Amino acid sequence: MTSFETVFLLFTTLINASLQKYTKHQHGVGCYECHSINGSDVHCGDPFHPAHNVNRYIPRCEQGIGTRIGKFPARYCTKIKGTNLVTNEVLIVRSCSMHPLDNTCGLFKFENTRYSGCLMSCNRDACNTAPHKAGFSPGYKLQITLTFIAVCLSLLTYFPFFELL
Repeated sequence: MTSFETVFLLFTTLINASLQKYTKHQHGVGCYECHSINGSDVHCGDPFHPAHNVNRYIPRCEQGIGTRIGKFPARYCTKIKGTNLVTNEVLIVRSCSMHPLDNTCGLFKFENTRYSGCLMSCNRDACNTAPHKAGFSPGYKLQITLTFIAVCLSLLTYFPFFELL
């Protein structure tokens, strides 16, 4: 296989992976939906285990948009966890949304009540099971690696360093 064929193969693989990643959201993201106040729903709380929540997984989560009629495929899974500042009750809400949350912790207002806690969102299927972890997803790491390899092979095609040795 020539360098050009290798570069072409890696490039088409990268394009295919990118298209699959970015066109998926046209069909919506799958999320867990539940809520719990002070452990009223033990399976919605933390630690969250998908095996206890099979019937709470919505494969194509949908949400309304403002005043528009109907529901539309959601693009984000969400998790809200906070302590009510007045009653000290702990609230956990797992759902989906058309818009991302701030992925931040601190004071926030939810349904006219003030809480201290965290707002989290993500854009992969079933990603609202646990707290958000920093770092790149495995798919993104693969895309970066393939891009790097393709660039290196392209450079070798135009600048054959091994012939100089």
